[in-house]
Amino acid sequence: MKPNSFLTLCAALMLAATASSGQFVEVEAVIDVTSWLHNEETGLPLKNSRSFSVRCVVGTNMWLIENHSQTNFKQSVWFMNGKIIRQNTSTQDAVLDDPGFTPANRGGRFANFTTSEDGYPAGDMFLNLPWFAFCSGPYFKRPARSLPLPAPGTDRSPFGFKDKTTAFIDSLGLPQHVDFFTSKGQLKCEYRVPQSTNVLRWNFPTAFTVVQYEPDQFDQWKRQLTATGRVTGIRPASKPELPQEIQARLEILEKFPRRRR
Repeated sequence: MKPNSFLTLCAALMLAATASSGQFVEVEAVIDVTSWLHNEETGLPLKNSRSFSVRCVVGTNMWLIENHSQTNFKQSVWFMNGKIIRQNTSTQDAVLDDPGFTPANRGGRFANFTTSEDGYPAGDMFLNLPWFAFCSGPYFKRPARSLPLPAPGTDRSPFGFKDKTTAFIDSLGLPQHVDFFTSKGQLKCEYRVPQSTNVLRWNFPTAFTVVQYEPDQFDQWKRQLTATGRVTGIRPASKPELPQEIQARLEILEKFPRRRR
C-alpha cells in the first residue's frame, strides 16, 4: 500500500470512529406486554395486558429513555458520565395505573442519581425492555458481562442465567437474538428481532418480541410474559441534555457527596 493511501485509510477510520462516538439516534416505540399469574386455588392463569410508549435517544456511551407507562406520568432516565439519573414527572391530577407506585413528589418533579459504569438501569420492565432493545449494545460488548432478563420480575433477580447471543455487526452492537437458560439448561427467555432498519450505520429493531417462562405448581415451564415492541419513529438526533435544575442538583451532590440520598 502506498504511504498516501495508508494515511488516507487511517484518516477515514479515525473520522468514522469519531462520528460514531458522537452520533445519536432517536427511537419512538410502543410496547405491548401480556403477563400470566397462576391462581394457587384454581390453578388457572390470570391474564393482564397493557401498552406503553417510549422515546429513546441512543449513543455509544450515553442514552436517554422516556417512558409513559403511567397515566399522565413520565419517567426520564439518562445514562451519562458514569451515572444513571432518573426524573419522575407528574401532573397535579395524575392518575396512577399501579396503586402501589407513588412518585416521591406528586404534582411536581423528583430526581435521583446512582453510579453506573456499564449503563445497566436496574429498573422495572417498563425501563429495562426499551433499554434492552435500543440502548444495551455497549453493555453487551463488555468482557465477562452477565446479561439481565429483558423484563425482570419485581421479586426476583434478573441475573444468574446463561445466554446465547447474536448481535448486530456494527459499532453499536444491539442484540438481535438472545436465549436465556437456567443452570439446568431450561429455556427461561427468548428475545427476537424479526425486523430492523439502519440509521447512521447502526442497526435498530423496528419490531422485537420477548417471551419469558416460569414453572407452575407442577414444575411445568409455561409462558409467563410476552412483550411485543414496534417502532413508530426513528431518526438522527442531537445529544441528550439534562434539564438545568437536574444538572444544578447533580453538581451540588458531586461537590457535597455526604448529602446524597
